[in-house]
Amino acid sequence: MKDSLILQDLHATLDGFNLKNVNLTIPKGSICGLVGRSGAGKTTLIKVINGARFLMSGDIIINGNTYHDDELNIRQNMSTVYDVVDLNPFTKPKGLLKAYKNNHPNFNEGLFNHLKNMLNLELNKSFKKLSLGMQKKVMLAFALAVEPKLLILDEPTIGIDVVDKVNIYQMVQSYMENEDNAVIFSSHQVDDVEKISDYIAFIDQGEIVLFENKETLLSSYVYCNLDKDNPHVSLLEAPRKTAFGVEGIMKQGEAQKHQIAHQRASLEQIFMHICGKERS
Repeated sequence: MKDSLILQDLHATLDGFNLKNVNLTIPKGSICGLVGRSGAGKTTLIKVINGARFLMSGDIIINGNTYHDDELNIRQNMSTVYDVVDLNPFTKPKGLLKAYKNNHPNFNEGLFNHLKNMLNLELNKSFKKLSLGMQKKVMLAFALAVEPKLLILDEPTIGIDVVDKVNIYQMVQSYMENEDNAVIFSSHQVDDVEKISDYIAFIDQGEIVLFENKETLLSSYVYCNLDKDNPHVSLLEAPRKTAFGVEGIMKQGEAQKHQIAHQRASLEQIFMHICGKERS
């Protein structure tokens, strides 16, 4: 099985939010950046991938298995760190460690101890007394220590300082040394996603509106700032008016064909113009 995750014609309603016609294939050995504004559906999609089946249709295939056929195998080989740690606030990481050791057959205590030292984790304080950043680091260490085949990180760098952010990137890259593994890295911070991802998925209003190899995507578009009367304004995708004219992204081939002044588009510019436009 060459793909870690396959979503086919997925429709779901969860907590009043609708996911619509989601199709996504993430190969093994790759990191997929899931990018969307707050409320676009990132966390809802992650919950559905994790088995929250509410008014759902379509297929979820994880490492060749479906929840119907082998849910235990899926859960033993997938870890998720959500944007908010949803645990009893009086729980201590030290107690959680015992639970992980007893309930996760793949739990690697040696790896956990390595990550504990690397991230300076505090295990003796309750989660209530830990900062958001420390809570996330603790849960990430647990998630990696079960040695999953699919690792899902929902807004992992919010509340994390610059030094720990670099450490997290290094941890994910070490995890990806196993080419059977894959990561979904969800964020609305486009710069973070651009640094670490192999594939990019834009989600907007519950739909995947773009999925592409990162390098292919970045080489496909250019950024242009044109006078409002320029005859090539119509070639801009999702143009925006500015004080100086009209800005937008354009297919690189069109810009070269018409000799239009341009610069390489950043992932943030592509995201802004694709997901920032009005959609019916």
